[in-house]
Amino acid sequence: MHRRPPFILWLYLLADLWKLVLLTTGVLVTVIAFAAAVKPLADGKLGPEDTLKFMFLAMVPMLQYALPFAACFGATLAYHRMATDNELTAVHAAGISHRSMLVPAAFSGIVLAGILLALSNSIIPRFLKGMSELVAQDAAKWIVNTVQRGEALNVDGTFVYADVVKQLGPDPASGSYDRLWLGGLLVVRTNEKGQIISQGLARNAGVWLRRTNVTRPGLSADKPMTQVIIRPTDMVAAGPGFRAAGDEMVKPLLIPNAFSDNVKFLSFSELHALRAEPERIDRIDKDKRALAMLVDQRRAVDAIDQSLKTTGVARFLDPYRQGVTLRASGVRSTFRENESGKRERDPWVFQILPPTTGRDIVVEMAPVGGKAQKQIAKSAFLRLPSGHDPDRGPPTMTIQLLNVAAVQVGPDGEAASPDPDVATAVGQAEQRALADLTYDVEDTTRPLSTITLATGETFKGAVVTEGEQMVVYRPGVGRVGLPRSEIRSVVGDSTNEVIRDAKRRILEKPSDEPVVAPALAKLTGDVRGLLNEVLSKEHERYAMSVACLVMVLVGSVMAMRLRDALPLTVYLWAFFPALATVLAISGGQQLTHGNGIVGLPVLWAGVAALGALAVVELVGLRRR
Repeated sequence: MHRRPPFILWLYLLADLWKLVLLTTGVLVTVIAFAAAVKPLADGKLGPEDTLKFMFLAMVPMLQYALPFAACFGATLAYHRMATDNELTAVHAAGISHRSMLVPAAFSGIVLAGILLALSNSIIPRFLKGMSELVAQDAAKWIVNTVQRGEALNVDGTFVYADVVKQLGPDPASGSYDRLWLGGLLVVRTNEKGQIISQGLARNAGVWLRRTNVTRPGLSADKPMTQVIIRPTDMVAAGPGFRAAGDEMVKPLLIPNAFSDNVKFLSFSELHALRAEPERIDRIDKDKRALAMLVDQRRAVDAIDQSLKTTGVARFLDPYRQGVTLRASGVRSTFRENESGKRERDPWVFQILPPTTGRDIVVEMAPVGGKAQKQIAKSAFLRLPSGHDPDRGPPTMTIQLLNVAAVQVGPDGEAASPDPDVATAVGQAEQRALADLTYDVEDTTRPLSTITLATGETFKGAVVTEGEQMVVYRPGVGRVGLPRSEIRSVVGDSTNEVIRDAKRRILEKPSDEPVVAPALAKLTGDVRGLLNEVLSKEHERYAMSVACLVMVLVGSVMAMRLRDALPLTVYLWAFFPALATVLAISGGQQLTHGNGIVGLPVLWAGVAALGALAVVELVGLRRR
């Protein structure tokens, strides 16, 4: 005779099981959330109100670990109570198998696994981001607490030390949501090796905090940032990146408001999108743009050389978008001695060749609203910036003219004759001066003064003696870039396209390999690491969901097998294998992150072993 399923028993068991699961889950997430809030509370990053908010936000992410163990504990107690009360014995005597009585546990495990997977997909990442933003997004609180602890503010290698800090509140006039006052200021900038490259001292400083969005090439969305503007008083500075002296503004710092650089804050759809667009992560985007700029530089040099060889003219734009025309016959590589004394190609400096032997190289400038000028040089070089930071904008190249005379262009387009009676900064009789056009006002501490050349030209600059020659530094004149119409930039291309362009560049021009190959290797290595991290996070979430189902089954089977043992003893027999499973998932995730797909067997091995334990114990139960 066909026996209908014991729905009443299932519902009775489900009610008991879920009551225990919900109660245990509530206790666990509250305790774990409080434990997570202890450190930021002790560090002064959270106040009393923020601590309660932080705990509330932490409860949801903690479900990823609390829910499987709570489900295992609830199933263990529910089935152990039925076993000790001989209810399972009576049910089995009535013809209902133990496997049939595991249906409520299996159903609960499937539901809980689905809930956990849904939480991991979108809800847990959002709450994790909210926790991080609550601790670190408030830049004013972060600055105040850091200074009060006697520590340095560190933003991308810029360290700001202060003796005293005071919070002054919003400043609507400047658009700042908060304003601070710092006393006893020291600002230090370091390079990637931790070496100090510049530093500045100030008696005090005002700090303005503004919310802004930064748009990155290749990304459709803006990145929310906090702009920190520091204006020191009586500042003395040395090194690149600072103004010369006085009450000038230190370059603004940008602090991220969101934490998109960590894949644990991303949903499944966002993780999947990273495979096609890894530049969504800031560190990948920065590496991509650095490589793209190197490729652009090399292609630009080729375009300049081709233009000079075919037409004798190359046209540029200066930083003020004004036209600059170079008249020469081409460019060629230069050579230098490396650390071992061997002669090698210099990838950053190219010699500009004169139109013909004995003729001068000519640079024509047509400033907007000013008189056209010509600079005539015996020799010249094209210099590319090495180690350019893509966050500082697109790079420019520099035309360096040696033994140069600057003259104004008359109405007929010819050079106007210089007035020999005009005073000159390089001597009364000098008609030519050595001019290095790489001078940048923001990157030097040389004092500026008004300089008048023998040609009658007047400008703000500096005169320095180098050996037996005079060097006239002119701000910004030599920094130029090709117009967009001349050459298409690859900075806005996708990461995969930039990688293909770089590989093609190395094949077409092997001489560029020493420059392009290291940046290409760094980008491909970082992309590979990101994709491994994405793979590990996806499988970690799937594995934790499946483990939740298996833990419920293991707890139920163990409770029926060990009916004569204490409830806590029974749970420990299920708890330790479950703990080993979670550790295997965590270890496999880290192994996958570091080594790729080879770590997946380790990640899933714990779940498989726990499932095998459940099957073995169920078979032993049926034999009894």
